Parts: sequence; C-alpha cells; structure tokens
Amino acid sequence: MSSFLEVLKTMYESFSRTSARKLIKVLTNYHRIPGSSGIIDAAHELERWLKSYGVAVNVEYFRVDGSIRYFAYTTPIGWEIRDAHIKLIKPKEEMLHRFIDSPTMVLTYSPPGKVEGEVVYVGRGVYSEDYENVDVEGKIVLAWGSPAYAYRQACRRRAMGFIYFSKDRCYDGVPYASVRLRRYEVKEYKVPAVAISRRIADRILRHSEKGEKVVVEIEVKSAIKDENKIPVITSFIEGKSDKEIWLTAHLCHPSPGANDNASGVVGLAEGLRVYNELLNKGVFEKPKHSLRIIWTAEWLGYLAYISKLGLDYMKDKVLMGINLDMIGGDEVKTDSVLRVKKPPIMLHSILEVFAEEAIKMVTEGEVKPHHRGSIDIYSSGSDHDPLIAIGIPSVMIITWPDKYYHTDLDRVDNINFANIAKCSSIAYAIPQYLSIADKHLGNLVEVITYYISKTYSEHMLRGFMKDKLNTIEFKLRSIHMKKHMPLILENLKQVMGIEVDVEKYIREVSEFMKVNGVSDEEVIRELKIEKYKNILRRRIKLNYNVLLLPREIADKLSLDDRERLLKIVDELERKILSILVFLTLSNGKTVLEFMKTTISELGKLKYDKLVELIIMIEKSGYISLT
Repeated sequence: MSSFLEVLKTMYESFSRTSARKLIKVLTNYHRIPGSSGIIDAAHELERWLKSYGVAVNVEYFRVDGSIRYFAYTTPIGWEIRDAHIKLIKPKEEMLHRFIDSPTMVLTYSPPGKVEGEVVYVGRGVYSEDYENVDVEGKIVLAWGSPAYAYRQACRRRAMGFIYFSKDRCYDGVPYASVRLRRYEVKEYKVPAVAISRRIADRILRHSEKGEKVVVEIEVKSAIKDENKIPVITSFIEGKSDKEIWLTAHLCHPSPGANDNASGVVGLAEGLRVYNELLNKGVFEKPKHSLRIIWTAEWLGYLAYISKLGLDYMKDKVLMGINLDMIGGDEVKTDSVLRVKKPPIMLHSILEVFAEEAIKMVTEGEVKPHHRGSIDIYSSGSDHDPLIAIGIPSVMIITWPDKYYHTDLDRVDNINFANIAKCSSIAYAIPQYLSIADKHLGNLVEVITYYISKTYSEHMLRGFMKDKLNTIEFKLRSIHMKKHMPLILENLKQVMGIEVDVEKYIREVSEFMKVNGVSDEEVIRELKIEKYKNILRRRIKLNYNVLLLPREIADKLSLDDRERLLKIVDELERKILSILVFLTLSNGKTVLEFMKTTISELGKLKYDKLVELIIMIEKSGYISLT
C-alpha cells in the first residue's frame, strides 16, 4: 500500500454488507439496557460472531447496582423488563402502545406496577412552578421535560403514574428515555413510567381541551435487582510499538436501536474481521501502534474499563481514539450527513487531519457511492468524551442527524450499509496508514501545516459569521488557537516517532496567526462580569477525575439548588456537556481562565450562568475553589 486512499479502498472493498446485515439483525432483537440481561445477551452474540471468524476477544464484567461509582459516574440499578402497555380507557377504550411493538415505551429503570387513573398535563413538569395550581395526587402525570427530573417531581407529589412524550422526536416515534433511579431511591420512587409518541400525546391533549376526562391504564412488568453487571468486550492487535489507538462503539440502547448504535457495533466488528484477514494475508503490514477495539455500555463501560487500567496507563499508552456512533444513517430515509466530529481545539492532532481527508474521499467520489459529508467542530455526547476528558485526542464518526433517533422507529430497514462500510473503513485505515506515512513525511508535514492555517481561518470565520462573536470573544478564540493549533506538529512527532523540525513549521504557521493579547481586566469589563470578580480569581481544584455530568452534580445538591442547576443547564443548552468535559481539562486554572477557554472553544455563552454553574458545582463537592 502506497497511499491513504489505497488503504481506505482496500478496507471498503473487503467489507461484507451481507455479514454486517446478519449481525445487526441479531443485535437489534436485544433490549440492550445497561444493568439488564439484554446487553449481556447481546455481548454473547457479538463474542460468538467474532470468534467464528477467528478474532481473539476478551470479555470482562463490571458490577452495577445504582450506587457503585466509576470516577464521577454512578452506575445504574440492576433491572429487567418483561412486558408493558398503556391503554386508553376514557373517553373510549383503545390500546395505545405495547412493549412487544415499541420497546422504547418503558422508561428504562421504571419500577413495576399497574395503575388506572386520570391524566393530568403539566407541560415541562421539571420545576416546582409547573405544578402550581395543579393537583396530581392520585393521578397520572403527562410531561415533556427532562424525564428523570419530571418523574421525580411527579412522584414527590404522589402521582400514581408517569407518561413522557418528546417534542423533538419524530411525530410517530415512541421516544427512548429513562428515570435513572439510584439505589437509595428505589424505596422512595415506585411509580410506573412509560413513554408515548407525540401523535398519541396530541390526541390526549385534544380530549382534555374539549373538557373530556382522559383515563388510561398503565402496566409495567419489570424487576429491580440488587445488582447486575455490564460487559466490556475487547480485542487487541499488537503493533510495532506498545502505544495504543482505541477504536470504540457502544453496545447499549433499547431494541431495536439499529443506527444507535448497532450500526457502530457492527461496523467495528465487521471492520475488525476484514482488518484481521488483511493482516493475516500480508496485504497490510503490522500496524505502527497497537489497536485496542472496545464494545461496551456508552460512557459507563468505558469509565469502568479506564478505572481498571488507571489514568497513568491511559496517559502513558493511549495516543488517540476513534469512536463509531450511529454510522448507518441513510441520506434519504433519515436525512443524515456523514460527519467527523473533531476534538476540542486544545486537543487538535494529526488524527483529525486523516479523518478529514478520509471523509472527503468517501463523500466526494473517490469511494462510491457518493454521500453528503461534513467536518464539524467538537460536540460532546458519546464515547469520544471519556478520552477527551483526560486529554487524549479523539474523533467521532457519525451519520447525523437521524429523524428516528432515540425512538422505536430506529430500525434495520432505515440502515445504509454502504455508510457503515465507509465509516468502518475510515476507523481502521487511519491507524494502518500510520505504518507507511513516514515514507511521505515531507508531504505530510506540508499537508498538516496547510491544515493548521485552513482550520484557523475556518474557526475564525465561523466565529464572525455564525457565532457572532464580539471583539473580545473573537480575540480570545484567536489567542487560544494560536496557542494550541501548532501542537498538531508536536503530536505528529509523538505519533510517528520521527524527529520533525517543529520550530520551523511553528514559525511558518504563526505568521498568519498574529493577534494582540488581552488583559484579564479587559475580558471582565467587556463580558460584563465585574460582580463576579472575586470568584473569577479563584482556582479550580477537581475533587474527582473524568467527565462531570449535570445529573451527577444535581444528585449532590438540595432540591432547591437542584432546580436552580437545571434552569442553568436549560439556559446554557447542550453546550453544558461540553463545558463539563472542558472543566476536567481545566484543572488548576482560575475560574476566569476556565471561562476564557470555554468561550474560545464554544463561542458566545451566557456568562453569568456559566459563573453560577461553577458555584453550583462547588456546592456539589465535585470541585473546590481555592
């Protein structure tokens, strides 16, 4: 193999869509909820499939019981679901949803129970004010807000049942959601919880608007266990060095969960079969760095596995990660685009240079059929996050959006197997190309130098045109990029193991990244955060490592503070997940330095809310301000 394109095409042309289809049909039969037998059964199927092709795998199990923690992540309870339904009783009798048809209709970790009662709509249902002048005692609450928090509000007000619907999912899809019970909550919260489609929710609301009493019957046949386990399946391919590149795909999610994420699981598995075969035939030479391929529960399983290996091991051995999540979206059926999600600016590496080139190759005609492609800035929400949170560059390859995302309509008939083949081939082609890339080192350095200048320009243009950054925000992003972008060249030396005249190229790329510095006083004044001056000077000390999540922080707060935190999260939107990842990377920084980093990475924010968030995190005990 003499080029990256040849490596990529060889992987793609060897990929069996028939084999992938067979495996995905098996996996989607399982309700793959962490803490249940479904994910364990699915892991056994995957293990058998891999071994049938001579792939060596190792399976480990980690305990979950609703109280065990891996870093700052509390495990789910042990849980099994057998059956469920929701039936309309009044104004007319009609079966609305059954578990056998729509497995997502049961909110995961819902307690068992059979209830019949009047439906009361509370809107979002997350905050105390949502229940003002609404009596829900002895009734069934219908809400569309964050289901775990709305569920707890309903239970505390002695509702007998809980129904969730989503305003964001497709109209006929029954959404996937969870009540996420902790071990200490099992005795307190005993209300059965189900989900319905937006179409059914609208019907119920129309009845209510006409003054008609709506009565439903809910039955959930579930069992809460003292404990259970989650599987971690790994395969290891020894390289020329003992450094590792991780390839990941999460095994969990309710049935069918075809694109999310049986597609990633199957792409990683079939890609491994192909890669193993090409190595054995001598088509591919031994990879430069060892490959560790991992399937387990999203976030949870990776944190459990990382906790076993230890952070010192991770930082010493693991060079980069490639995550496959939802890689089978069909351009027509699901409205998807084949994307690479980059790491944060501060973790830019040669990984994304290869990933960007690969996406171009598979979407611009060199690897057919064509498909829309996109290179995106960092966003959190999958298994690239645990590595990013400890400073390891990682990309996510995904087909997004998917109009059937997190619903019972995420089925195999909406999968595009050519896209699975493309994404899988990219994941294995990148580490394989590193074995021959040193033969083209001069060209590679030039390509990376050009990439740095192009990326800098794109980020700054985005800040001006889309994010509408003001002058101080614009300057902060430019300074941040000037500091971190040239580190790609340092990463090249680390990954390739070859001495590169880094200083020469850093001087070259710095020529177009000239920007004047800004003082802290100027930042504070322009962002209008003078009232927080004392807090801004304090340093952040992390009391836990790896991936702080809003729900973990909320668990440590009083009910009033928990509501306040949720409101802050709502106002900061999903950017909050990214911010909490960055927080881990910001250990030892002042609050102001942390704010400057988040502005540089994410763009315009509600700065007073960001400061309030830091105060709430300190209250939770996850950080100290010194």
